[in-house]
Amino acid sequence: TGRIVLVERFNQLPYDRTKLSKQLDAAPALLKNEEFFKSAGVELILGVDILSLDVDAKSVSLSNGATLKYTKALIATGANPQKLAFIPGHDGKNVFTLRTHDDASKINASFDGKTVVIIGSSFVGMEVAACIVKKAKSVTVVGMETVPFERVLGPVVGEVLQKFHESQGVKFVMKATSKEFTKSEDGHVHQVVLNNGTSLPVDVVIIGAGALPATSYVKESSSIKKEKDGSIVLDQHLFTGADGLYGAGDIARYPLPIIDNQLTRIEHWGVALTQGAIAAKNMAADTNKFSFTNVPVFWTAQHGKSFRYSGHALFYDKVILDTNGENVDFTNPKLAAYYVNKDKIVAIFTVQRDPLAAQVAEILTANIPLLGSEIEKAISDNKSTNSLLSSKLSK
Repeated sequence: TGRIVLVERFNQLPYDRTKLSKQLDAAPALLKNEEFFKSAGVELILGVDILSLDVDAKSVSLSNGATLKYTKALIATGANPQKLAFIPGHDGKNVFTLRTHDDASKINASFDGKTVVIIGSSFVGMEVAACIVKKAKSVTVVGMETVPFERVLGPVVGEVLQKFHESQGVKFVMKATSKEFTKSEDGHVHQVVLNNGTSLPVDVVIIGAGALPATSYVKESSSIKKEKDGSIVLDQHLFTGADGLYGAGDIARYPLPIIDNQLTRIEHWGVALTQGAIAAKNMAADTNKFSFTNVPVFWTAQHGKSFRYSGHALFYDKVILDTNGENVDFTNPKLAAYYVNKDKIVAIFTVQRDPLAAQVAEILTANIPLLGSEIEKAISDNKSTNSLLSSKLSK
């Protein structure tokens, strides 16, 4: 075989980033140690940025002055957190984003006993809120939606999760955006000014307002298609269209079978891992014969409770709640939310009912029909969908 080279902008071996927002003081959990890369014949270039990737010349220019020519290449540079650079004061000394272990360490050293404002009410922002609320003086989440998680999970589930977080001490200012981070002479932000006129005193600002694919170094070419957000369009084989060039992870916009092969971009850890493996098989083969068809699955843990999501509800017209026939306890919620599009189940979100999410993932993977009307009947007849899902998989 030829050379296999891994270029990493940070001076660390690849590690599990999913833990960072859930446990800020966690040591980096290496995916593979240095000995693994040596034994596999992988050359490591750490602490070096990619300046440009010329897809037509099949070359990569590095910040250390080196240029690499490639036969096959994989773009897997992930995404960069939104820094809200259009907001005055975004560069304050006590304003943080979270992507790396160093970012997590800085946040972890700053919040104890302090007044914290988190900008963004989706998964990263809410994971950090859950992680720090017991030690911070106060934690306030500012979100542009009506309730947290609304864009992904909808208003009904979002309201449940907001009340759950509030029961644990997290405060919310919703339907609001940041207008200014007011800095003192020492460069620290002391208040967050919102578009509704509210001013929030603050010691620490954490921005969890989404991320954009890290692909600015990829030169424009007629051989590939780059979307406005920087994502790169791939086919089912994770091939870009440019000779020898593939993609995986947060940069990838690809056809997803469970939503009729509509192009989508999914920022899930498991998706990135599997896409990398599929792309590698195609890179090593003579032809592109391996397709990525996996059902997306992700998890999170907040205030000690497990959340699971299977599928992808890019579009849905109904959400059906299965609460096991009980009223939701907002201090200890247990539920399953089924997302329906034209009577077809396209996704499930669960809180403390992990097996249902796993079963729906199996059902979607096997292309077993699962209808919203069936879910509603099971809840009406049995107050739960447990038996229905088990019967689907036993046939």
